[in-house]
Amino acid sequence: MQKKYLEYSSKVKEADRINKLNLGNKIGEQIKLVSRLELILEAWIYGALFFVVHTFMSHIHIYQQDAFHGEVMQGVLWEIALILLISLIFMATVSERRSVLKKNIETYEKQNKKDEEC
Repeated sequence: MQKKYLEYSSKVKEADRINKLNLGNKIGEQIKLVSRLELILEAWIYGALFFVVHTFMSHIHIYQQDAFHGEVMQGVLWEIALILLISLIFMATVSERRSVLKKNIETYEKQNKKDEEC
């Protein structure tokens, strides 16, 4: 009976170790994903700022010569609104990924503390 219990106990410990490793690997992958998303978001924001400034500068020249001032500026505003919408969606995605990562890290730390106490 004692031998059977030891065998079961070792299987439980091995399963716990594998679960901890899997969670650690999952957290590592999420850290990579979040850092890549943050880099892409930063590049997107710089690109969007460049595009907005370039669009304004090019349309200001047209605006000075064009009789239809309102139509040109309305077109510029629609382009900027689209960029802002995409940026907000992307920022929300990065924020959501960060919160999931934070929860997983907290879970991982709780499991480590629990294992150290045992």
